[in-house]
Amino acid sequence: MSATKFIAQTLLFLIKKIDWFRSWQYGLTGVYVFKNSFLFSFINSYSSKIFISWKTSFNDHVDLNILTSESFKCVKTKLLLDKYRTTVCVHEIQKDRDVSGHLVSHGIWEEHLVTRFIRILSTYKQYSFIDIGANLGKYTMYAASLGCSNIISIECFRPNIERIRR
Repeated sequence: MSATKFIAQTLLFLIKKIDWFRSWQYGLTGVYVFKNSFLFSFINSYSSKIFISWKTSFNDHVDLNILTSESFKCVKTKLLLDKYRTTVCVHEIQKDRDVSGHLVSHGIWEEHLVTRFIRILSTYKQYSFIDIGANLGKYTMYAASLGCSNIISIECFRPNIERIRR
């Protein structure tokens, strides 16, 4: 598979995940970048994680360098392809029965899509991965556990950003 075809397929896959209403409603509040290789060498940081913050249209400054004191549950995901597993932090099941509830009870959400994603990314680890509308960051976390070269996760909902950071 050519690099162009892989990028096109990945972008189409990501476009299907975008929650346009939530992005429009809350405005983009944060970007989370895992720095794993030279592609991000222009960012002057010795940390493996880089946090970016800015003012939103709602005059609410979100400083992603400040860690949250909120406690929440993190679950180990199901082992996929007999090799890959990660940890995803979830919301209270009473508030998020669909995604968080399924992750807690089954260890995975959208298993067929995540498995396909892992098959592709495990073959092309040298490519960058952009997770737009990351939600709880399950794709971001699997990409990181695969050793993907560069991962950018974009999420607009602050409680989700805090869970991805954890």
